Amino acid sequence: TLDTASGNLTTVAALTGLGAGHVVTGMALDKNSSIMYVVSIDGSIGRLYTINLKTGVLTIVASSMSGTTFPIDIAINNSGVMYSCDVNSDALNIINKTTGAATLVGSLGININF
Repeated sequence: TLDTASGNLTTVAALTGLGAGHVVTGMALDKNSSIMYVVSIDGSIGRLYTINLKTGVLTIVASSMSGTTFPIDIAINNSGVMYSCDVNSDALNIINKTTGAATLVGSLGININF
C-alpha cells in the first residue's frame, strides 16, 4: 500500500501463484467491483489474474490472453473498462476482464519497446 500523503510504502504480502517464468507487468483496481487485476508475461504469452489484497494470492483469469502477445501494464477507467498496450504490436487493446481476450482499439503510432 502507498500512503499518498507521506509517500510511505507498506508491504501487504508477497505475490504467490505467478506462472513459471512470468513477471508482473501491471496491476490495476476496478473501482466498480473492488477487484484488483494483475497482468504478467513470460516473453511469449500474457496472463491475467485477480489478486487477493490481504494474502497476495493470484488467481488465474486467463492463462493465455488471446489477441495480445506482450501486454505491458493495464489500466481500468471509471466505467470498468480495462485497457492494455502491447509492446510487440505497439497497439492499444481493450481487455475482457472475464476471459483475458484483447480487442484492438488501434495503433499507438509510436514504438513503445521499453
